[in-house]
Amino acid sequence: GDNDINYAFFDDKPMTSYRRLILRNGGNDNLHALLRDGLAQNLSAGRMDIDRQAYRPIVVYINGQYWGLYDMREKMDEDYVENNYGLNEENFDVVELNGRLTNGSLAAWQNFFSFLKSTNAATPAGYAAIRARMDVNSFIDYIILQTYVANTDWPRNNTRWWDDHGTQYTWRWMLRDLDFAFLTKNLNRDMITFVMKGKAPTSVVFNKLWAGSEFRNEFAQRY
Repeated sequence: GDNDINYAFFDDKPMTSYRRLILRNGGNDNLHALLRDGLAQNLSAGRMDIDRQAYRPIVVYINGQYWGLYDMREKMDEDYVENNYGLNEENFDVVELNGRLTNGSLAAWQNFFSFLKSTNAATPAGYAAIRARMDVNSFIDYIILQTYVANTDWPRNNTRWWDDHGTQYTWRWMLRDLDFAFLTKNLNRDMITFVMKGKAPTSVVFNKLWAGSEFRNEFAQRY
């Protein structure tokens, strides 16, 4: 049959057709609140420029038997970019974690990452050059949300980012798996330092940008 499911599953997204959906059991939050990820991602809806997974709680039955409460979610992969941005998967790259490819080619990311590390973001010219190659405003929102909810299963884990080689969109980070959001043990954790101490690419990007006063001012005002 048809590969697509033609139905508008999420009220806050314009799509009326999906190829893949996730029935999620709450992940690491499945024995606790069962909604940390959905809550954390929904905080950005209509407020922040972030690629987030739509969320809808559902009851699942299998062959008529009650199977529990699940989250219906968009799958945060190449289908997400296709659905939300109208791009064909051969025209964009998706990278995750420490630089592992999930769609397209690594060439554009490796080129940008090398450029970033060799550019002085503390100078107006350097910062402008970086802004031309990544969506800094969206990245600021992304860091704000992750640190606000104190997600400590990040940025070493659960990171993913994409771009279409700068044709329409520069590098953007994607929200996924915030099951560690709002844990009481992290109530007083200094999340900015937590991110800065990381070695993963997302931490490298943040540290590089933090060297510039213009970025720090934008970040503080936006926060």
